Amino acid sequence: MATDPLWKKLQADLLQEADRQLVSKPVERVLIGRRLLDKSRTALSRVLHLGLAWRLTGEKQYLERARRVGRRVRIQRLESESLSGRG
Repeated sequence: MATDPLWKKLQADLLQEADRQLVSKPVERVLIGRRLLDKSRTALSRVLHLGLAWRLTGEKQYLERARRVGRRVRIQRLESESLSGRG
């Protein structure tokens, strides 16, 4: 795989996106209509890119940011449930 040009391109693109995610603003909980699907997709994309970058490189910065994204989403969900009386 290390010599495959397609694999090299995919890896470079993934790392470029993960590096962009390292400095991006946190995902804010903003309702669009009645749903948060857009924000959920953004958070999922970030966790996937950062997690894969960590697995490929072993660099802890990717892992730490992925964990922060996940924690933030969880906290926002719990706050939302608490406010709506569902939690």
